[in-house]
Amino acid sequence: MPEFSGAKKNKRKLRSAGLVAGLATAAVLVAPQLALAGAGTVTPSLVAPGGTAKLADSALTATTTIVLATAASCPNTYPTAGANGASPWPATTQGAPSGGAITFTLPSAVVAGTGGVIRSYLVCAYAGSTSTSAQLSTSTVNVGVAATASPIFGPSGGGNTVTVTGGANNTIFTGVTAPGALLSTTACPSAYGSTPALAAPVTRISDNSASLTVPTGATSSGGMTPYNICLYGGTTATSALLSLATYTVSVAVPSPASGPAGTASAPGILVTASSPIFTGLSSVGASFSLGGSCGAVYNAVSTAPASQTNVPATAARRMSNTRIAVTPPSLATNDSTYQLCVYNGNTGDGTTGAALIASTLYSTTTVQTLSAVTPSAGPAAGGNQVTVTGTGFPTTAGSITATLGGVPLTVTPVSRTAFTAIVPGRAPGGNVALVVTTTAGQATLQSAYSFLASVTSSPNTAPNTAATVDVVIDGSGFQSATWNSGSLGGAHLYLVEGTYNGAGVGTNKYGAQGRANPPVQECTAVLPLSDTQAVCSLQLNRRFNGAGTGVLSPAARTTQLTTTSGSRVVNFLNGVSRLDIGTSVVSSWVPPNTVIVDVWNGTTALLSAAPTINGVDMYATLVPASSSRSTTLTGLTSGSTSATGLTSADVGATVVFTDYSSSSTVSTTVDSVSASTGVATLHDPVTITETTATVQVYQPLTYLPVPNGVYQMTYVSNGRADASGSDQDYNQSVLSSSSVFTVAPF
Repeated sequence: MPEFSGAKKNKRKLRSAGLVAGLATAAVLVAPQLALAGAGTVTPSLVAPGGTAKLADSALTATTTIVLATAASCPNTYPTAGANGASPWPATTQGAPSGGAITFTLPSAVVAGTGGVIRSYLVCAYAGSTSTSAQLSTSTVNVGVAATASPIFGPSGGGNTVTVTGGANNTIFTGVTAPGALLSTTACPSAYGSTPALAAPVTRISDNSASLTVPTGATSSGGMTPYNICLYGGTTATSALLSLATYTVSVAVPSPASGPAGTASAPGILVTASSPIFTGLSSVGASFSLGGSCGAVYNAVSTAPASQTNVPATAARRMSNTRIAVTPPSLATNDSTYQLCVYNGNTGDGTTGAALIASTLYSTTTVQTLSAVTPSAGPAAGGNQVTVTGTGFPTTAGSITATLGGVPLTVTPVSRTAFTAIVPGRAPGGNVALVVTTTAGQATLQSAYSFLASVTSSPNTAPNTAATVDVVIDGSGFQSATWNSGSLGGAHLYLVEGTYNGAGVGTNKYGAQGRANPPVQECTAVLPLSDTQAVCSLQLNRRFNGAGTGVLSPAARTTQLTTTSGSRVVNFLNGVSRLDIGTSVVSSWVPPNTVIVDVWNGTTALLSAAPTINGVDMYATLVPASSSRSTTLTGLTSGSTSATGLTSADVGATVVFTDYSSSSTVSTTVDSVSASTGVATLHDPVTITETTATVQVYQPLTYLPVPNGVYQMTYVSNGRADASGSDQDYNQSVLSSSSVFTVAPF
């Protein structure tokens, strides 16, 4: 698990400082009662479920077999009955003893406690794997996921704040309202105890994190003293141990605590002591030691160990009784932990000379590399989380600063290859740069992220019968936008069926050339009230054409379709598009005032009412109409364009013959009506032989309204086709529940 890996990494840092023995002793928990066999030592003392550990004991033999148990003591002989059943369980795999130690892998039955808290198991070693194999050794292993401390070390005398985190899979504080914490240089007690010596005040942050104040009793005499931060479910004597984190106390603390290796241009270090250890010194000496402890005496001669890198005499300067400034030299090893050794002078041969007065930890880093920001776009209003991936990231809190498009991020380190960040608000803009700064230097990732406008409209619903609807739009970047509702260039607030797509195509879903998914209407006359709010006007009683470039001019047309009696789904043999939604379907086999409700694939549509018969190649007329009435025409003659039964109000109306076959005239329009005779002139000759006919008269619509339905209010910085590829500053708003606009009757 990542959290446990992080804990092991911290331990490696301490190992480089020569502190392994101290940690091994400090991390051993109080164990169950042991049997009479000899006691071995298990390292590490805290192992993740399914992890590998090492048992060291001089009593081990070449045929040693290991089992793990939850009982109070190990059985005296190998417990064959427990295999693959209840406790005890055989180790999953184990190596041959070497140098008095054997490695083994915890079986799957060996798990941490609820929420990942620590649980102790007996490690029982036997001379073989038969029922008579004698017990050789008994020890304990603690199973769980170690918490991590940030920072991992601090000043002698405490008073500083440390955050402990269990990790995503180690919710150690679930159900714990008031956790307890102890700092210990030896064992973490299995229970909090009634009079703990180094109790630390704790504030619960979440199920897997808390902050604590290091108590004043956490001290160091000059070197580095390792402590365990022991975490409990409360502060009563019986509160159980939940987890632990490693922490180191030093009399001197560097700032910054890390910098780039292999260069002499690392930032200067201020070393601050918790006591006036630099009083009376005219000079100080400093060196960096890799892979070992600090020498007791400064070594300025050529016989100094290769792992020691001295700071030039002019690069270590006393600032006050409690502070010195150090210019770090070029260090040879990347991503390593050095001991920064401080002496009361800068002369000596390693045997006599200036004496060691303090030591602390300093980590070398490589300049980070940046790979990606995920997701690569988000709302301009900010507040969303992104993950930055790369290499060489420091992992302590406050060690990374970053900006995105010039605005600072709130950073949370995760690992050497990733950190998360909360994005602040910013004016909309595409392909902005990410700049990450650490003590190792600065790295830039160009075109890393786009700030997308996010809009909210109020009201967010209106009927399509209204001539004008004024809408208040909340978003960002309104005052800096160039609004241009008179042409496609510039910023627009579009009403879109689905996600706006400005890519140029030959034919879009509306059967027109232009943008792949253009708007159905635009909110025009935009008046910015501030950079985050504007007011605009919608005309929902008229819809855009298929290209989204102007208002649709409706016209009646005759078409053919196939129907199934009782089904509202019909197929148009001559094709149909989403521009036909809301159009009346007029035929003698379709109920009056039936309209197209939806269109799916260019041929299939859903009607508001079902046809009354099955029809193949049935004729009908599609009429954009506001209203209709049924009437009777008289005085008809085949081939003639004259008829009576209409009025002057019907000029321009569509006349549909509803009770004649498809071979007859299906529809025509009224060109004129004589005021004196009442005779109407029809646009198309009559083909029927009867002198009387029942017709449906549809009054024409000047505009076709935006169909009832759910749309997205969308901001685009450039409405031209293919603007997203040709305009480097192009951006459009993200879709969300707040950007939904519903066209429907109140």
